Amino acid sequence: MKLLAWFSFPSWSIACRVATAMMLAAIVPITILAYFNLQQITSVMTTGEYHRLELLADNAAARFDRLLIEREQLATTTASSSDVVKFLASPKSTTPVLPKLAEIAAAYPDVEAILLLDRNGLCLTSTRAEFIGQHYTLPNTTIFSLLHSDIRDYPGIFVTQADSPPIARSGAVLLKLRGTEIWSVVNRDPEAGQFFVVDSHGTIVSHQQPSLLYQQSPLELSNKIGIGSSGHIAKQIAPGQMPLTIGFTTLATQPWLLGVSRSSEEFQAPLLATIWLNLRETILVGGVMVLISASIGLCISKPIHALTLAVQSLEQHEGDELFEQIDRDLAEYAKSPDDVGQLVRAFLRMTDELHRRDCQLKTQVQSLRIEVDRTGRDRDVAEITDSEQFQLLQQKIQQMRSQERQVAVTETDYFQQLQQQVQSLKKIGKSDDLSTN
Repeated sequence: MKLLAWFSFPSWSIACRVATAMMLAAIVPITILAYFNLQQITSVMTTGEYHRLELLADNAAARFDRLLIEREQLATTTASSSDVVKFLASPKSTTPVLPKLAEIAAAYPDVEAILLLDRNGLCLTSTRAEFIGQHYTLPNTTIFSLLHSDIRDYPGIFVTQADSPPIARSGAVLLKLRGTEIWSVVNRDPEAGQFFVVDSHGTIVSHQQPSLLYQQSPLELSNKIGIGSSGHIAKQIAPGQMPLTIGFTTLATQPWLLGVSRSSEEFQAPLLATIWLNLRETILVGGVMVLISASIGLCISKPIHALTLAVQSLEQHEGDELFEQIDRDLAEYAKSPDDVGQLVRAFLRMTDELHRRDCQLKTQVQSLRIEVDRTGRDRDVAEITDSEQFQLLQQKIQQMRSQERQVAVTETDYFQQLQQQVQSLKKIGKSDDLSTN
């Protein structure tokens, strides 16, 4: 029964009911508002995080485009130098072109090798010996990621001069760029995520991990590739791995994709921080409202509880000391100017009137008790005097009184006679004395 009483709202104390009602009236709207605000904030922050990844990708793509354009210009400048032009015009000349190429490659850390090709695609000389003497087929673009030869293919990033691709009439200058060095150019903010570059064939040409360079990308982004396209996707690379959130954009020079990937845990970290902040604020506001509700409930219930105890005392006890004690207990609450104070003052006036009437009632009861006692005595006397025994007894008493009167009269007459005799004797004695003289 006690357990069921906890679930019965009418059986709660006034303090609990007032505090609960005020708490619900404050917390429920705040919770609903916090929920909708949280939904809106989460949506805005999610969109903001996606937009941030896209901006990071755009900035990195701009840097990478600028690098490629500069390397195009470097290839064009190298191809237009007099030593290279003479060497390509007459490969058997004694022009010392290789030291000049080595000097250029050393000046640019991202240049891995410089190749000089004749009009047939034959590598006449190179800063790396493995490329010399092979025939290469260059695609119809100044920047590409796969160099085809008659022996094998070379993956990487290759740049040739921009004036007459793929091969000028006298030959071509081909620069092979380092993937690791390019990644350092692309990734200026390592904490922002993992940057990578995927060519139009889905090959990774730049990545933080060298082991992934020139590997086929596990992300199906080929349909996303197109100059001017950008966006974001969420992708799980392999079963059991954390899903990735990727912001991507395409280069301005060719349809290559530059992306920034972050794990879902990293992506959701600011969202979770915002959620916890919102929850803490809601809990803090709810806690403050609980304290305010509890204090208001106690302020209301304390005088009511004191009034209840006073009423119970009036029911169980009596006396002037009780009224004085009630006045002392409720004096603090009677000073309040609110409705509860008015109720307490009205109750005190009622107890004063009750005390006055109680005193009057006691006086009246005492008088009534005296009257009742007198009436009872008279009734008892009447009952006794009206009885036959009392009548007989009264007759006997009257007879005895009459007899006593007769006896009293006889004795009086006797004494009077004696007194008369004494008086007569005195008179006789006096007459004898006179005669003797």
